[in-house]
Amino acid sequence: MEHVRVVLGLTIPLFLAACSTGEPGVANGGTEAEQVTDDDAGDTFALSDSVVGATVGPVQYHYDTNALTKAEVLTKVPPGYGDEVWGAKLIPVSRTPLLGQDRCHYGQSGRTETCVAEKEAGLTIALLERPLAHYRQAFVDEGLGDELSPATFAGISGFGFDSEAEDSGINYRFLALEDRTVLVARQFVAGNNESSEAIRQVIRSISTGLDTPAS
Repeated sequence: MEHVRVVLGLTIPLFLAACSTGEPGVANGGTEAEQVTDDDAGDTFALSDSVVGATVGPVQYHYDTNALTKAEVLTKVPPGYGDEVWGAKLIPVSRTPLLGQDRCHYGQSGRTETCVAEKEAGLTIALLERPLAHYRQAFVDEGLGDELSPATFAGISGFGFDSEAEDSGINYRFLALEDRTVLVARQFVAGNNESSEAIRQVIRSISTGLDTPAS
């Protein structure tokens, strides 16, 4: 059974699968083929009546409720995907009515599946239990050390890992936050730019008041 709750308030992701283009009446993935980049973080969010603040532990961010809906989803953490944590995932508002319906095509199989937030394109923020060094070593142990890149995001240092296939994928950023780790993951579908600016605004708004030494 899928564990997912769509919420509009504060909550605290994500399996590598994305909706593909389909025929009329069939749901398609709703976000952009753009990476989480260090330069996106730290800018001022344009506040309005529809913009609300939210938190994941000490991590703060804002999102536009006219464009994005927040879902609480169970996240599989790479590289092994055996560890799971709850995370806040932002998906386009237009996708919300489809959740729970058998109208989505995920991946390349072409098979119609039940629409679930875990497999939708969007942005996920989660707080992991262990220090950054633990997750870095997990990639090294899997022989993926060379696939990692340095990352400094919203004033937090860490590393990035990009998992892509068939013009879809997830950009992961693991960021040191005291003795824990923040995971920011952006799932995308190439050629589909729905809510791209709204997602960029969320990224720009991410901040934390804690000291964040790299591990």
